[in-house]
Amino acid sequence: MGSAISGTSRPTKIQSKVFDSGVLHVVELAKKLGKKYVVGGSLLPGYARYVEKKGNIAPSDYVFKKINNKYVDPLIEKYRKLDFIVPDKNHVLADYFESYASLNYSALVVKKI
Repeated sequence: MGSAISGTSRPTKIQSKVFDSGVLHVVELAKKLGKKYVVGGSLLPGYARYVEKKGNIAPSDYVFKKINNKYVDPLIEKYRKLDFIVPDKNHVLADYFESYASLNYSALVVKKI
């Protein structure tokens, strides 16, 4: 049986390298194809836990919340390290992908090539 990498689990170093390399591969392909942007859908794997521990916060506010200059959501922070951004609150979407950890919210992340 094959194994899977989940953005909702605490990644191992190997999973992190696989994620980074996969995203960077897509960026390189976009460059070769002459594209201007790469757009991806990102779960918010820390959202449900954050709400449970800290109280209610709108997903559009959670996506941009930082502590010590790092996004509180681990996957949004991971994308930030790869120079992706969530352009604005309009890029936070309900029911984009079903995920309990994200309370079914996601964000579109964008990297300008």
